[in-house]
Amino acid sequence: MSDTKTIRFGVVGSGRIVDQMIGGAKLYDHLKLTAVYSRTEERAKEYAARHGAKYTFTSLEEMAASDVIDMVYIASPNRFHLDQAKVFLSHGKHVLCEKPLTAYPEELDEIYELADKHGCLFTEAIIMLFQPQLEILEKAVKKLGSISSARFDFSQYSSHYPAYLKGETPNIFNPEMETGALQDLGVYCVYPALYFFGKPQEIDAKALFLRTGADGTGAAFFRYEDKLITLNYSKQAESYAPSEILGEKGSVTIGAIGRMEQIVLHQNGKAPTMLWGGQEKTALMGYEIATFADWIVAGAGERYEAHRRLARDVSDCMREIRRKAGIRFPRD
Repeated sequence: MSDTKTIRFGVVGSGRIVDQMIGGAKLYDHLKLTAVYSRTEERAKEYAARHGAKYTFTSLEEMAASDVIDMVYIASPNRFHLDQAKVFLSHGKHVLCEKPLTAYPEELDEIYELADKHGCLFTEAIIMLFQPQLEILEKAVKKLGSISSARFDFSQYSSHYPAYLKGETPNIFNPEMETGALQDLGVYCVYPALYFFGKPQEIDAKALFLRTGADGTGAAFFRYEDKLITLNYSKQAESYAPSEILGEKGSVTIGAIGRMEQIVLHQNGKAPTMLWGGQEKTALMGYEIATFADWIVAGAGERYEAHRRLARDVSDCMREIRRKAGIRFPRD
C-alpha cells in the first residue's frame, strides 16, 4: 500500500481457512488482527490467544459496534454469511466474505446496496481474482487465438466425507447450510469461465446427490456462440487433471484452478512453457486481504466495481446451474 494506514480486522470463524487468512495478513505490516468472534467465550479466548488478537466477542452486534476493527473477514458456514455481513455493514465495517455470500442473486444486490449506504466495501473472497498470476494467465490466453473450448475442474476429496460415510451430517453436506459441491467448489469453476468469456447463452447442469440431499458431485455446461465450456466439481473424489483453455494456436493448462497454480502455455509446434508454479496458501490468502485493505484506503475503484459486476453475473449463473441440476435449499 502507498498509504501506511493500519487496517485492523476481526474474524468470524475459526477453521483452517481462517488460520490461513490470518497467516497471510501477517505478511503485511499494515494489517493487524485485533478481534475474534466465537459463539463461546472459551473458544474465542483460545483462538485469540493463539493468533495474538487483543479483543474477543461472543456477540456479533457488539463486535460490529466496537471501535476496535475497520473490517471483518467472515468464514462461517454459508447460510450465515448474509445475516452476518448485514450486521457489520450496518455498523460501518467493511466485509471480506468467503464465497458465496448467498445462493440468491437478489440478496447479493441487497448487500451491495447496504454497503453503499454505509460507505463500506464488500466483496467475496474468491482467491483467483486477487492473485498476480491472473495477469500472467490473461496474457497467455491472448496467445491462443480463437478459443473453442475450455474445461474447469475442482474436485477435492472433502475432509468431512469420512464423517458423512459414518452417518453424520457435516455442515458442508447439509442443504440447510445452503452448501454442497457446487456452492463450495463449483463456484471456483464458474468464476474463471465468466471472467474470461462472460455470461453464456445457455446453461445445462447435472448433479449426483448424497443421502442428506446435498450435491456431492456435479457438472455444468456453458454454451456460447463460438465455444463450449465444461465445469466439473466434486467433494467425493480428488482430481489430478488440470483445467485447460483451448484455442486454435495452442492451449493453457492450470494445475489447480482454485489456487491458480501450475500455469503452462502450450503453443502449437513449441515446447511447453511454465509460466507460474505455485505459492503457499497463506501467501495467496495474503494477496486477498491486502488488496481489500488497499481498496478500503483508496476507495472503491474500477477493479472493485469489476469484482462487483462479476459477482452478480456469477450468482445468476450459479442459480441457473442449481435449477437445471435440481439442487434445492429449504429457502427455495
